[in-house]
Amino acid sequence: MASGTSQLINRQRNNNCLGATGLNYQSIDEFEKSGCKYDSDNFLKFLSVQEGEEFLLFINNYNNQLGISFSIDGDAELELRNNCSDIVQELPMTILEMTPNPTNNNIQINYQIQNPGKIKIELFNIAGKRLWEEQIDAGKGINRHLLHTELFAAGSYLIRMTHGDYSTIRQFIKI
Repeated sequence: MASGTSQLINRQRNNNCLGATGLNYQSIDEFEKSGCKYDSDNFLKFLSVQEGEEFLLFINNYNNQLGISFSIDGDAELELRNNCSDIVQELPMTILEMTPNPTNNNIQINYQIQNPGKIKIELFNIAGKRLWEEQIDAGKGINRHLLHTELFAAGSYLIRMTHGDYSTIRQFIKI
């Protein structure tokens, strides 16, 4: 999720993308489209976390005069860090970049893994239906994979990459 402020608010622009953002109990959408379009409300459905699951929450509060509020219901163990670069190095796999995004035909996925092995790549539509999958071999360090998207219709898609028990998901747009 991302949000911002504007000193010059254009009346033609969707102003729902300015101000507070996050997860809440009232929202039912699990995904907000890129570019603050359509019925964006800046919020997503809350996360239901099971015991043993781990999540990484990155907060970049570029306007520190306003501060932030953050709340969690239930039992949770939190670890606060001021710098996340060391966390990325600890992850079994990290998607570094997907370009170009949006794309017309193909998208290059640049990713890093800690240990060589099989990577499962899955493509989902925005409703969560799996459209395609493949398995590839990857070496330790930075890898590249070209995903051919020319057969898919225009829209928003999710890519899930799985290495062992670890998965990471990124969104891209096909135009």
